[in-house]
Amino acid sequence: MKRFWPTSLPGQIALLVAVALFVAQALNFGLLLRERRAFRFAEITLPAVTRLIDAAERRIAPGPASPMPARATGCAESDW
Repeated sequence: MKRFWPTSLPGQIALLVAVALFVAQALNFGLLLRERRAFRFAEITLPAVTRLIDAAERRIAPGPASPMPARATGCAESDW
């Protein structure tokens, strides 16, 4: 281990800075990897959650979802 540790002060500082930069890059890579995993999970689950919430809202909402279509002959409901 002593063989890799420089004896001069500028060499020691350079080695220390290099090690600190390597550690910072490793932490950044880990954070980026975790964020991508969370994004991928949200991208997969969001459509299913949206469909479930939409179905629950349609079940709770009163009244018809769409108005009754007019007859093919063009008569309105008041003409019946």
